[in-house]
Amino acid sequence: MSGVSISGGEPTLQKDLPELCKQIQKLGKYLSVDTNGSNPEVIKTISPYINRIALDLKGPQNPEKLEEITGVKVDLNRISDTIEFLNIQKEIDFEIRTTYVGTLLDSEDINEIIDFLRNLGFIGNFVLQQYQYFEGIGEEFKKIFSKPEHDVLLKLLKPYKEYNLPFKLFLRDDIVGYCSIDEL
Repeated sequence: MSGVSISGGEPTLQKDLPELCKQIQKLGKYLSVDTNGSNPEVIKTISPYINRIALDLKGPQNPEKLEEITGVKVDLNRISDTIEFLNIQKEIDFEIRTTYVGTLLDSEDINEIIDFLRNLGFIGNFVLQQYQYFEGIGEEFKKIFSKPEHDVLLKLLKPYKEYNLPFKLFLRDDIVGYCSIDEL
């Protein structure tokens, strides 16, 4: 095993996360953490021990929209603080990703997310990824959410191919895998 990925739920809610990260680093393993960005203090604490952060940005930075998507009140400032901190950590690979679900997001939401990241000066990778249902998640979600087609995702990202963004755009789906928008 050459690396470890810690995901969740939200791993930054676990009190023993810093100690776990320290122990994994001592083993010399590449360490990646998936987070929603809501606990910047924990991210700052574990940053010396991790190699990569994948931050799931659930939607545009609109409190009502995010509450609709997540079912909880979201402190937008905490997410911004996490992004701003990670953006200057040169030794940490930093990716922000949004999972596209057509019943929850639309092209305007994607535009708001990209504008938000551009205005923050984000310099990592932004990934628009395809929602995919997995067994064990709950049958009710299979009925509510459907997997967006490749062409829908491509249509959402293609207009930004010509933008001079400070970050790179990627598409992740079952057709291309993980691919830079520049290659599509």
